Amino acid sequence: MHPSTVTKASEKGYQLIITVDNGVAAKEAIEICNANNIEIIVTDHHTIFENLSWDFLLHPTLMESCFEYLCGAGIAYILSLKLIGENDLNACLASIATIGDMVSLKKQNRVIVRQGLEIINKTKIKSICLLTNSNTNIVDENVIAFQIVPKINALGRLSDKYNPNNLVKYFLSNDESEIYGFAKKINEVNDERKNMSKIACEQAYLDLIDCKFNIVKNNNISEGIIGLVAGSVARSTNRPTIVLTTNGDKLKGSARSDGQLDLMEFFNEFEDKFTSFGGHKMACGIEIFEHDFDEFKNFINNKMIDYQFDKVDECLTLNLNSLKIDDFKKLRKYYPFGQGLVIPQFRIVNFNVINKSLVKDIYPKWVLKSNDVELQAISFSLDKKVLDNELSGVIGNIDVKSYKLVDSLSMIVNEIEI
Repeated sequence: MHPSTVTKASEKGYQLIITVDNGVAAKEAIEICNANNIEIIVTDHHTIFENLSWDFLLHPTLMESCFEYLCGAGIAYILSLKLIGENDLNACLASIATIGDMVSLKKQNRVIVRQGLEIINKTKIKSICLLTNSNTNIVDENVIAFQIVPKINALGRLSDKYNPNNLVKYFLSNDESEIYGFAKKINEVNDERKNMSKIACEQAYLDLIDCKFNIVKNNNISEGIIGLVAGSVARSTNRPTIVLTTNGDKLKGSARSDGQLDLMEFFNEFEDKFTSFGGHKMACGIEIFEHDFDEFKNFINNKMIDYQFDKVDECLTLNLNSLKIDDFKKLRKYYPFGQGLVIPQFRIVNFNVINKSLVKDIYPKWVLKSNDVELQAISFSLDKKVLDNELSGVIGNIDVKSYKLVDSLSMIVNEIEI
């Protein structure tokens, strides 16, 4: 929430502002609200560094323990239940946001996701289903994470070219032709975003050096996708990563954790130099003056000197020919999986690679076979160059996919062994 936005709202006579997923760090904006007698309800889940003079604050740390893992949209959903009651679309959007924000899938978050998935698959809300691939029959947490969320985010990431507010019109529209038109545009924008991300990731990998915390400074990477690039590099290297790009005399940065490092705690000592800072332990955004970059880089490298990465092997090793579809169907009883309730990882060995390809010129894919058992394996995080390697094993998550009433096993590959 920016001071200029609040000033404009005051000039137009607005008397109430409700924030969603932000506000706890908007000190100057809140002071303007108070000075102009604008009532403010802050709903946020980001780290609170100081107590501000807000009228009302809804935050997981101030709510009952069952709400402690809520994301920003989850808190807004709880508020909406009190203001307007049950609503199928709101329930679905809260479910999508909970998965998309990668918060822990425990307690109330689990309730929200389960409810949303049930409604999506039962009611087939047009604006949501049109964001899935054409061959998708069942919408689960993976479909939301890998198909729906990126498309919703795409307009926001390219906000310098497209108006993200059109998403509001899209989800609220009852005009079928308008919905189809919007969906077509959203998918086109996402394709553009994927192409930009592909190029940006290739640039980022060229800038990497062997260090414990990846620092990428590249002015050719669009500000809207630095978070995507940071996430991709962090996953593929298993290292915390920050990607920075120039914005005037400042650098905008987006950081992603390796899964172990608490980013908010890590960067807290440098807070006085940030012109903007917010987020949570897994992801955060920063802004610094460009002339402070060398000091910032040294700060990171010095803090990481004694940092030790914990290598935790949580894979179950299986021969490919021992996989049975019925076993993986039983796993569905424990769905949905997500942050804090991670789907089991498997290391698959003893197979032949009968085909390998590059999907959409980005994602490496293999077809593995042993006797009568076949496994489709694709990676969304590894560089396409991995196709050049001879595989001895693949590590990732296995699921059952149904197409035209035929079940088959598929794997999302996180690591390979050569």
